[in-house]
Amino acid sequence: MDQGLNMENKLQNRERSWPKPNENGVYEKGTHTLAFEKGKVEVTIDTLEISQGEWIAATSDQFGDTGSGCPLYARRLYSSQQEAEIDQLMRYYDHRLIPDEDDSPGKAQMKKAATKWVKDELRERGVKPKGKLVGWNIYLFREDPDTGEQIKEEWDNNRVCKIADEYFFRLRDQEEESLALGEDITQLL
Repeated sequence: MDQGLNMENKLQNRERSWPKPNENGVYEKGTHTLAFEKGKVEVTIDTLEISQGEWIAATSDQFGDTGSGCPLYARRLYSSQQEAEIDQLMRYYDHRLIPDEDDSPGKAQMKKAATKWVKDELRERGVKPKGKLVGWNIYLFREDPDTGEQIKEEWDNNRVCKIADEYFFRLRDQEEESLALGEDITQLL
């Protein structure tokens, strides 16, 4: 019976039609969406699987009268939906939410609300941001190989972005021995 199910799954995968981009390389819309809306703030992260194990993502936002957006195209490929979402959340914070002294009080409040949402979404995915974000300062926990105790490490913005890129692309590039989410990524240093 298991062989029959496996054959049926293989046939379904073979028959599945993958989304195609338009003539400019842009996909129409994502199939999975993370969305946040509060007051005058709207943030959307769309993800789309474009072939078996290849995901793309795009983020757009609206803060009152201003906004930003990126078309959904295959600029970066991810190996899973979760990988795409984590990367987009981290990049969104880094590029749009870091507090700026020139922010009006209203914009500062909007950034604060969106930052809370980003932190909550990252926690759901096993990434533990520090209480107050100033750049990407987060804590990562790993087990000491000698004592078995949990070690808490604080990582700054540069270290997180460098390691996140290496980690995500290592995940994507490995075929049989994939580095599982939650595994000690400090070995990438």
